Amino acid sequence: MQQEKERMRMLRMGSPRRRKAAGFSMLELLTVIGVLTFLTAVIAAVFVNFQKKAKYEAAQALIRTIGIALNQYKAQLRDLPPDTGFGRGATDQDPDPGSELRQLTVDDHLAEVVLYDSGSLWRYLGSEVTKYVKNDPYDKTDLSMGAAKHAVGTFGPYMKFTESQLKSYSDPNYGDSFMVIDPWGMPLGYVGDKKRVIHNKDGFDLYSCGPDRKTASNDGKDNGKYHGLDNNAYDGTDNDNDGIIDNASELGESILNGTLTSRKVDKKIDGSSEVNEVLDDINNWDPN
Repeated sequence: MQQEKERMRMLRMGSPRRRKAAGFSMLELLTVIGVLTFLTAVIAAVFVNFQKKAKYEAAQALIRTIGIALNQYKAQLRDLPPDTGFGRGATDQDPDPGSELRQLTVDDHLAEVVLYDSGSLWRYLGSEVTKYVKNDPYDKTDLSMGAAKHAVGTFGPYMKFTESQLKSYSDPNYGDSFMVIDPWGMPLGYVGDKKRVIHNKDGFDLYSCGPDRKTASNDGKDNGKYHGLDNNAYDGTDNDNDGIIDNASELGESILNGTLTSRKVDKKIDGSSEVNEVLDDINNWDPN
């Protein structure tokens, strides 16, 4: 009888092995939580780095694609679209960018007096463009001033932009328009006017601000000897009295736009101390 009672008591209490299997100790729980926390942090870091790398590569790809489209445009029209005027009414500080200065129509831009057009890349590469020439090749009147002309062909579009690559704005001449933006939401810089091109003398300069969303003309920092000089290269005036209207020397501090890449030495253009801007710009002249 006594043995039977002891057996029943053991069944009710359970064996030591069964009791141990009924749950986890506090140390075991803390260990599991620690491992899960570590794994979550590692996965999150990998995901963030992947996103950064993906955006950087997307910006490089966009610049390459636009470069191909611009070369095709130039091959057919023997000219390049107007500059986008980055740093002059085309930054995220200005919700309604666009030139308050003289801009010509898509048909008339070959008259070579266009100052800039914030939506130039979208306007000229993303839709058809009609090329006009003067009826009289000896007529000195600009096309924009009413010279008799005729169409010689319709070209393009040269590329198709995705919704994420465009930012809408109201243009003073064209109305509802779009700027081409980089993966961080900033306007893509483009200089194609032969008087203003700094790096690719026989072509065009394209650049992105990079992840810090800053470049020389809009970072508010002292970037060297051009600091304090306004971007006057799009106002139709010979501000530096060199006999050339709106040339590269009148870009002011924006002459450094796109130059602060990961490969650039962290110094101002005059060789002094740091530039106070992250070296993360992306462009089509400095291999990364």
